[in-house]
Amino acid sequence: IFGRCRKVYTQAMNIYDQLLIEVKRESPRFSLLYKKDSKLMRLAALALKIISFGQMSSFLEGFITTFGYTVYVPSSWEDQALESRVITLRHERVHMRQRKELGALRFYGSYFLWPFPILFSSGRRDIEQKAYEDTIRAMKYYYGFSVVESKEFREAIINHFMTSDYFWAWPWRRSLEKWYDGVLEKLRTEQS
Repeated sequence: IFGRCRKVYTQAMNIYDQLLIEVKRESPRFSLLYKKDSKLMRLAALALKIISFGQMSSFLEGFITTFGYTVYVPSSWEDQALESRVITLRHERVHMRQRKELGALRFYGSYFLWPFPILFSSGRRDIEQKAYEDTIRAMKYYYGFSVVESKEFREAIINHFMTSDYFWAWPWRRSLEKWYDGVLEKLRTEQS
């Protein structure tokens, strides 16, 4: 049994290491840094806590943030399962690709300001939806279709857009549900 566990772990580690190499090849300035070691991230955490009236208090340890080509991770990054790290890194790689494609000004302008910084942030919604499509695809690959079809997982993804997680980016639940269901439909089509 230990031999089988070691083999599964080794395969997962190889996938993670290969993904790191691919991301570095695509984005040579890519790096992983702990949020707690970044003055920028500590300042952002304080600012987010203040402007969200305390709602966003877990920014340093509860969220992964990509800025430029640096992925800022919580202290628990190395303790996370390799599959979880792969899924997260794939999501963040989508953001790095978007930034490269749109250019920094358009990417950050869309993410933070278009058309409004809160509630009606269709720019942030669109950018995150593209990254979450890859997250959902990776979750299906690692954990099966039943996980991405589950009510709990669906709610968790949708709630990101409607809560302080993404600064209340989008208040219309029905459109988010329609988007999520469309992603599942694409996955079903690809599967058959």
